[in-house]
Amino acid sequence: MASEAAEIISHLIVRNDHIRGTLANAFRDMFVKMGDAINQEETLRLVMGIDADGASPFQKALDDFTKNNPQISQSKIPKDTIKKIATTIAQENFTNIFASISPNINQVVAKIVARSPEMARSGHAKALESELSPVIRVKN
Repeated sequence: MASEAAEIISHLIVRNDHIRGTLANAFRDMFVKMGDAINQEETLRLVMGIDADGASPFQKALDDFTKNNPQISQSKIPKDTIKKIATTIAQENFTNIFASISPNINQVVAKIVARSPEMARSGHAKALESELSPVIRVKN
């Protein structure tokens, strides 16, 4: 009985390590590729929607900023005019803006990649706690 329990425990430890290692590698690879993609000026410009005519992440951030900024609310300049000015500045100066934020992108991606094993372990633990297996199977 003790040897069977030891075998089961040993199997589960190896299995958990393998699952967590696989998840950590997948997270790391995903974040490295994502970092590589957004650390290219044209890709980031496209993802942010700097040149988009309609809704985009950039326009959403700009909308949120103009709504929640008391200085803009108190200004006599219409919010639409402020957003047009900000959009033009972003479009015309994106190369300089990108050059200033690019090192930060690399740092953030490196921190996330370094945390991949921790994220995998935490996600795996939460998944196990949420009873992914049917209760009847766990009880038997």
